Amino acid sequence: MAVSLTAAAASTAVAAATTATLGAIGAAVLGAVVAGAISRTFGDKPENPEINESIKLNKDGNNNPIPVVYGNARVGGTNLYLGTQGSYLNIILGVCEGEVQLGDVYFNDKLASNYNRLEKRYGGTSDTAFSLTDESLDNGDSWNVSHKAESTASLYMRLAYNPNNFPTGKPNVTVDVEQKKIHDPRDNTDKFNNNPALCIRDYLLNGVYGRKLSTAVLDEQSFIDGANHYDSIGLTFNGVIDTERNKKENIDIMGKNALCAVVFTI
Repeated sequence: MAVSLTAAAASTAVAAATTATLGAIGAAVLGAVVAGAISRTFGDKPENPEINESIKLNKDGNNNPIPVVYGNARVGGTNLYLGTQGSYLNIILGVCEGEVQLGDVYFNDKLASNYNRLEKRYGGTSDTAFSLTDESLDNGDSWNVSHKAESTASLYMRLAYNPNNFPTGKPNVTVDVEQKKIHDPRDNTDKFNNNPALCIRDYLLNGVYGRKLSTAVLDEQSFIDGANHYDSIGLTFNGVIDTERNKKENIDIMGKNALCAVVFTI
C-alpha cells in the first residue's frame, strides 16, 4: 500500500503543476510536504469546519460515542451519571477523548455559576476519580471512586435545586475544549497543539478512535514538512470528529479543512 498526497490547488493550472505524490504509505498528510510549488497551493485560510450544533447538547446514556476534539471548540457531552441527593443534583458529563485542556464551563450558554462544586478531569493518564464522589453521590454502586472515565475528559457538577437559578430544570452544560495533546515528531514530544498536520497524523495512528496505522507506514518527513508549513502560515485545525462516522470520511473532512488530501493507493 502507498499513500499519496495532493495539495489543494489555487487554480486548475497550478494544480496540474503542483500535484505531489508521496510514495510511502505515508503519511501523507500534508499538502505542504514539498516546499516551494506545493506550498503555493495552500491558501492562507481553510474553509471553516461545519460544526453541528447538536454537538453542544447533553445526551443521556453511557453508550454514546465520545467525540474527538482537535483545537478549540465548545461542546456538550454525555451524561455518564445523573443522581439526586436531597435537594442536590449530581452530574458527571463525559466531554471528549483526552487528553485535552478544558476552559470555561457554561450553563444554558451562560458562564457557569450557582454551582456547589465543579471539577474537571482532562482524560490524561494521571487523572484520579472525582474527589467527592464517595460522599456526594447517592449510589456508590452506580458511580464510586473506582470509576475514573479513563482517557475521557469529563466534568463533575453538584447543583442545588433552585427554580430561580435553573427555571427550566437541569441546565444544558457546555465547555470550551482548548486543544488536544498530540505527538509532534519534530521534537519527539507530546504537546497541546492544533497544527493540522499533527492532528491528522494523530487520527491516522490512534488505535481507539482513529485509523490505527503503524508509524512504520508513515512518511514522517512529510508530516514534519507539513507541520512546519502550517506553522509558517498560521493555519490551525479546530473541529469535532464524529467517532461514529466512517474513518475515511473523517480523514477526508480533516484534509479538506486543512487544504490538503490524504490518498491511500495500493
